[in-house]
Amino acid sequence: MHYPLLWLAFAPAVGVVLALGLEISVQGCLLALMGSLGVLWFALRRRRMVFLCAWVVLLNCGLSRVAFLRSESPNNPLSGVHTFKVLKKSEAARFISEEQTRWTLIDIGGQVFLWRVPKNVRARIGNRYRSKLHLEPMQPGLNGELLNILRARLRPATWVAISEGPAVLVEHASGLRSAIDDRRVGVAQTLAQSWQGNYLGVALALALGTRAALPEPLKRQWNDMGISHLLAISGLHLGLVGLFIFYALRVVGGLLLFGRGVSMLRRWAAGIALTGMWMFCFWVGEPVSAVRACLMGSVLFGGLVFRVSHNGFNALGLAGLVMVLCDPQCLLSIGAWLSFGCTWFLLLAANRPRAFETSWTTSWLTMTAVPWLATLPLCAFCFGELYIWGVPANLFAIALASWLVTPAALLGASFCFCGFGVPEILEWVLVIGFDSIQTLLGFLMKTGWTRVQISMTDACLLSVTVWPWLVAWLRGQPVAGIKAAAPGLLLAFLATLWSTLPLERTLQVYMPYVGHGDATLVEFPGGEVMLIDAGGTGYQSNYDPGERAVAPLLRKRGHTHIDYVVMTHPDHDHIGGLDYILSRFSVGELWLDEQFLGHERVLPLIAKVEQLEGEVRVFQDLPAMLKVGSAVLEPIYPRRLDEHLKYGSTNERSLVFRIEHEGRSMLFTGDVNVDVETLLLSKLKQTEFLKVAHHGSDTSSGERFLDVVQPCLAAVSSSHRGRGHFPHPEVVARYKASNTQLFQNRDRGALRISALASGWRVESVLAPSQDVDCTTR
Repeated sequence: MHYPLLWLAFAPAVGVVLALGLEISVQGCLLALMGSLGVLWFALRRRRMVFLCAWVVLLNCGLSRVAFLRSESPNNPLSGVHTFKVLKKSEAARFISEEQTRWTLIDIGGQVFLWRVPKNVRARIGNRYRSKLHLEPMQPGLNGELLNILRARLRPATWVAISEGPAVLVEHASGLRSAIDDRRVGVAQTLAQSWQGNYLGVALALALGTRAALPEPLKRQWNDMGISHLLAISGLHLGLVGLFIFYALRVVGGLLLFGRGVSMLRRWAAGIALTGMWMFCFWVGEPVSAVRACLMGSVLFGGLVFRVSHNGFNALGLAGLVMVLCDPQCLLSIGAWLSFGCTWFLLLAANRPRAFETSWTTSWLTMTAVPWLATLPLCAFCFGELYIWGVPANLFAIALASWLVTPAALLGASFCFCGFGVPEILEWVLVIGFDSIQTLLGFLMKTGWTRVQISMTDACLLSVTVWPWLVAWLRGQPVAGIKAAAPGLLLAFLATLWSTLPLERTLQVYMPYVGHGDATLVEFPGGEVMLIDAGGTGYQSNYDPGERAVAPLLRKRGHTHIDYVVMTHPDHDHIGGLDYILSRFSVGELWLDEQFLGHERVLPLIAKVEQLEGEVRVFQDLPAMLKVGSAVLEPIYPRRLDEHLKYGSTNERSLVFRIEHEGRSMLFTGDVNVDVETLLLSKLKQTEFLKVAHHGSDTSSGERFLDVVQPCLAAVSSSHRGRGHFPHPEVVARYKASNTQLFQNRDRGALRISALASGWRVESVLAPSQDVDCTTR
């Protein structure tokens, strides 16, 4: 067996995966572990089946690790006044926008909490504060995300702490970690004297490991081109640090020793380089890719120190083995998947058969294309996107980042750490390298679409097609690669053919959880797709509801094109995610009130639709009855006859419309209030399903309105905490009094509401499905 450590790394991973579906006790795992150790000792004595027994021992280690994590069930702490210590380093807080919500880890009586840092607090590692805290367990994933569900099974629930009063500093930090944290802030301040804007954000990302200072447009641009990994600490940066220290010491030492003691000098240089890599990893906050690179470097440089043979695959195996045992959750981390998967394919490419060797230019192109191809299915599965210009962008960006941008940022930070300013030559090197990359990206973006949306099904088919072919090709067997990819290509063809068949569908409504906001997806029986708003809390924090909730739902349902996007009104909590959606999905028509055509928040969205050749339609110009496939849509408000109603707020001009199909009916009301509901009573008719207005506020859902509509079920979109505490108790009481079943996605998670012959079926993530019979209404 050529790579024993690589195969042994699978053992604890298998144990962790088994633990996800088993209810195991610590005592049982310890007994199994002791038994497997006894079998291993016997196998060592007999020198038979040693590897298999070691594999079983590590498998039991993975099971035991998860059992210990689950046994650490935290006590139910009480809210109140607490004194606590900050455990997580500051993110160069001076350069973080005050508008962003910041979280850090704190220790309260030996228990770790996630604390939302007040805006007026500069939290530093080791500082002690006193504040009145509201403590509660973090809610599980509400969009049916498999990763969140599996993570919840690995360890106890995370508790959050929210200050209900001022946070008072009672003790300043002391010790090595706090001194390093203060030094990080000092380095960031010095770097800010040399670079500003995008340059400063890149320098802080590469030298301190914080992406908080990177402007959002820059992050989106690099992400769309598939080179965002260059803005994060990765194996590339750790490799540059280690190799620079190693070769610098060898050159300087060789000059001082006049070429004598070369072997000893190489061993010392390897040891110091390895120490430098680990120090830098600690400095930037121990991200997954940096830890993996340091563990691999420990094998490679350790082999030089102790004169032991080594290879890259065993180094990768050891890194995976250590990381799984230390943190089993890394198995469910997208960053770990990308880091380890990309490295494995790069090692496979570096160990190609000799007959496969070509010129350095071909090798350079191959080593650039391989990571793109290796991560293509993974990015499609995790992010739902294919990056068209990944190869040419990486081809030049990696070279410029490796030889200009990253060295300039690291060396500049080193000078700042030593108390000096950034030399002018390094300032210019970073600026030139970064501007060169930006020029290339700008040229590529002018060519058209930089990314393609892909559904979850297609992403799975892509993985069973690309990966087998890539493995066979790198092993020098291109014909075998084509044969390996053939089943995936056949499945892709059959899936495409199946999607074009005229299958009988039902009317379905999806309501993902988007925090305080509204987002509704309607699938019509004829296959048409309508998205009604895509809002949430994107304007209050880094959470983008379009990216995190709406887009995954669309891709999961296999939609990369939206026939109709309905903007009920331009409030943040209704259009917070539309910018992301309209930037990535093609749109047939955008509907909105003509009063908002010139609204400052709406103009950029209209431009995105028109850029992709979509049509913008004014709600008032829609016909009185509109056919959407076999369903009928009735625009109700506002219409031309309602123009004498000059309301001042955007809520009062929310679009109201009704959809009906084969006896099933739905009414969408945006954020209209009781006054508008009263004016519309003569236009309304009995409707089975009601989308509750204004998140269940007591300003809507009037009694007269409910008497006219007489819904048999209603759904409300609201947040667990924060603005308004919707739905209001009096509104819930009104629906109960009208004998209407009310479903809340804040309690049930993402809702799926399907039309049945007798009514509707409501399915959700956190509650069993329920059928609602509307025939008796």
